Amino acid sequence: LKLIPSLREIFGVPVGLADHIDAESELALIIPLLAVSMGVTVIEKHITHDRSLKGEDIEAALNPDEFKKFVEYIQEAKKALGKSRFRDFSEAELKYREVSRKKTVASKSLSISESLTGSATEGSILLTENSSEP
Repeated sequence: LKLIPSLREIFGVPVGLADHIDAESELALIIPLLAVSMGVTVIEKHITHDRSLKGEDIEAALNPDEFKKFVEYIQEAKKALGKSRFRDFSEAELKYREVSRKKTVASKSLSISESLTGSATEGSILLTENSSEP
């Protein structure tokens, strides 16, 4: 999987994954998601209505319900990756930042010359600007 970005760069073409992982394994859903995060744009995935049948690559084939779940996971993974360019924060993100800003609070009184070290904050809590002290 770590070679995927290099292959894209070296050959200058989209890279795909020929997925033949045993469909009974959880990795049959996990590995393709990881591949998407590494830049894969095409995934070969087999589908069958009955894995007990004999046939080429049948052990790697997903049933229709599994395939639907697989496609949903891939779509969600692509959304979660986001865009590769910066953008302005949305209004909702700006509002969230206002209520979630954290500040460090000492767990004991400090003198003016005392440094804020691990022991001074040990057992302390983080407060948002809109929260109150316990």
